[in-house]
Amino acid sequence: MARCNRSIGIILIVVAYVVAGAEATWSIVAVDQATCEVGVASATCLTSFDLRVGLPMVLPEVGVAAAQSRIDSNATNRRRIRDMMLAGEDPVDILAALAANDGPHEQRQYGMVDLSGRALTFSGTQTGAYAGGVTGCAGSIVYAIQGNVITGAAVITAAEVALRDTPGALPERLMAAMEAARAMGGDGRCSGSSTAPDSCGAPPPSFVRSAYVGFLIVGRPGDTVGVCNRRLGCANGDYYLNLNVTADLFTAPDPVPLLREMFDEWRAGLAGATDIAESLLTVSRSRILASDPNPVVVHLTLRDWQGLAPAGVESIQAAHADDSLGSSTIGEFVNLAADEFEVPILAGAAAGRDRIVVTVAHADGRVVTFPTIELRVQDPRADLNGDGVVDLLDLGILLGAFGSAATGDVTADGVTDLADLAALLPSL
Repeated sequence: MARCNRSIGIILIVVAYVVAGAEATWSIVAVDQATCEVGVASATCLTSFDLRVGLPMVLPEVGVAAAQSRIDSNATNRRRIRDMMLAGEDPVDILAALAANDGPHEQRQYGMVDLSGRALTFSGTQTGAYAGGVTGCAGSIVYAIQGNVITGAAVITAAEVALRDTPGALPERLMAAMEAARAMGGDGRCSGSSTAPDSCGAPPPSFVRSAYVGFLIVGRPGDTVGVCNRRLGCANGDYYLNLNVTADLFTAPDPVPLLREMFDEWRAGLAGATDIAESLLTVSRSRILASDPNPVVVHLTLRDWQGLAPAGVESIQAAHADDSLGSSTIGEFVNLAADEFEVPILAGAAAGRDRIVVTVAHADGRVVTFPTIELRVQDPRADLNGDGVVDLLDLGILLGAFGSAATGDVTADGVTDLADLAALLPSL
């Protein structure tokens, strides 16, 4: 798991509350490294604007981002973020690429988080006051929270406290964070002054709404990616949770309470369905020697989002992912109890990395995909100390014998040399 570092960046700038093409907003981007969920939620004080099209970038099983302050209207910057995240680039390097290729970079605000645990928030020097952001982690959840033209720092602080302290899975935490941000006034143009959004306090003494439009998205393993373009935006896949509130009139209600109503209805509809956040999937070993007769055992305890045994489970399957070596042989799931299952996996003869996907199908057609299991099938010749696993101890033996015919001779050619090192390293 990534180290839990918290950083805060605050920019206070006295500018007009609207610049050409500007979009004031607050957003929360977060991932759960335990469940491989990615999520983003946001709201803004604009009508006749689909924020879900204009702001987020969602990549299930990879990461998530928000591009705000000045609208990324043609999705150019979000496409760059998307492509670089898919390539495994660090958010710091992604931001550098954005700065080098975008004239109005200092009018932008970004939040980015990936499932490697890397988080970034950025507020340009020309974003409207109050502008700032925070990154951090709480257990397996890593996040970036940012806002511009909001009532004050309390919007970001309240959202962070709610995200960190609310019980439950990532969807519950995101919803609570949105409500906490709203309680502090959210977008200052809606809750305070249209010309001085941060002048009425956080929260303002009284207000009717914190925004006009908003959305909440959570993607899980197995969700589709979608496209990334000007017309559809970069968050149009088939996601586990996808709520959106739009408004055409200035008399429209605040979107955050509407999101809560939609959220509660969505949650109620999932009673009895397998939930990856509440279920428990364990693997007896993550490394196994090729042709080892002793199987790796995958144990699965199923639960719904309320922690109860799910209903209507029709089948449970484990299969190699498309990018798996495919060396191992996967057995059939055995039902140990009403909601407990096991499946044996036997290592094949070929060394490499197997990636195995477990899916649970329900009678109503819903299919739940668990985070991919990674199984390293190791070259048994590289197990120099005979303890059943190839690790740094074996590397130390090889390096200690380098240049001699001693115990580091993996390839059995009579000498410990670079060929032996090349044979051992892929198994680490």
